[in-house]
Amino acid sequence: MKKLLLAVCMLGMIISLTACNTKRPTPENKVIELIQDNHFRNGFIISPADNEPQPDNRYPLDYNLTYGTPNGQIAWLLGQAGNRFGLADDYALLGKEIEYSDGFYTIEDTSKQLIINPDTGEITFVLNASQEYLKPREAKEAWPHLLIQQGLAQNISVSDVENITLSLSIQLNSLVNHMSEAEYNASLHTAQFLMYIVVRSNAAADAGEYMWFGIPFFDARYPLMQENGMIDAGTSGNTGKFIYQMPQIDFMPNGLQVGINNQIHVDLIPYFARALMLAKDKGALLNTTVEDLYLTNMNIGYEIPGTFDVSITIQNFSLKATKK
Repeated sequence: MKKLLLAVCMLGMIISLTACNTKRPTPENKVIELIQDNHFRNGFIISPADNEPQPDNRYPLDYNLTYGTPNGQIAWLLGQAGNRFGLADDYALLGKEIEYSDGFYTIEDTSKQLIINPDTGEITFVLNASQEYLKPREAKEAWPHLLIQQGLAQNISVSDVENITLSLSIQLNSLVNHMSEAEYNASLHTAQFLMYIVVRSNAAADAGEYMWFGIPFFDARYPLMQENGMIDAGTSGNTGKFIYQMPQIDFMPNGLQVGINNQIHVDLIPYFARALMLAKDKGALLNTTVEDLYLTNMNIGYEIPGTFDVSITIQNFSLKATKK
């Protein structure tokens, strides 16, 4: 009997030890970083500036501009719609070298700078629109942009995730208005720093439809930007699609003030339903539900339809989705 009990005990120990030594399957990583190359290590594809009058050294093609030690393919396209001067011009045509100092690379032209630290992910956007405008902008005239954009690492469906969290730090370094009181018109002139996500519909009846989902960081006219929605119209090159703007007070209650760093951490999921409701009020995405929405692309940067010089720095830029 004792031998039988001993054998049973030993068998139990073997089973127990075997169970302890068996590797359990690793759970699937539920958190996905949607922003590719969020430290800006791999450079930019620089699209050409396209406004008139053109300087003599205008470079007319897309140009791959890299620095440091890239560790992958270029994810970022840099757009310069409405600019006379182009960030690729001197590098492509004159062989100019990108400046490096104390961990920072500087890409520049007459009106713009990008100052990048690929180790920390810090990037400063400088757009001196005073160098772009020959006179204050008038109605229906183009305006300078400095936008970086990309396709997200994955197309994420809202129905498949628990949250989509935007995180970054942002600081307004300087802001100068070069227009006199008589020249300035608030309906025409401002400086904006915004982020947009392209949110598309899977609904068969709305095939090919999408909205611009906006996260507003700065508009020189307002301390805080209100929630709103409108159809993209009124100027050449508009998309005719619905544009949503989140209420800035929800994620940035003090606005963006010179010299003050802001830490942003906000879940975007609750705002998709609000955006869709406003879109339907404007006659857009009428057959779409929140569960039909999915994210594909994004951009972030300046639109400056006024004679302003602006410098803004962002860091710790992240857009993470947590799967259900």
